[in-house]
Amino acid sequence: MAQKDGGITLTGNITDSLNGKPLEYATITLFTPASNKPVNGTVSDKSGNFSLTDVAEGKYRIVVEFIGYKPFSIKEITVAKGGIIT
Repeated sequence: MAQKDGGITLTGNITDSLNGKPLEYATITLFTPASNKPVNGTVSDKSGNFSLTDVAEGKYRIVVEFIGYKPFSIKEITVAKGGIIT
């Protein structure tokens, strides 16, 4: 996580839980829990890294999807300038 003038940047890495290999082109979507409306999204790079930029403080749900895998969801995170509280 990093903070910029326009908002907060969430970063992470997507890997296969069995073999540890990075998942390229996994879809990462940030939702508001109240409306289930996507507010931000991106795809992972060849190393499995992703970055969601200009995220406002608040509560969110993150969903990671990749062909052939079940969606992975973090049901509620709180994004604040001091860090993420899960």
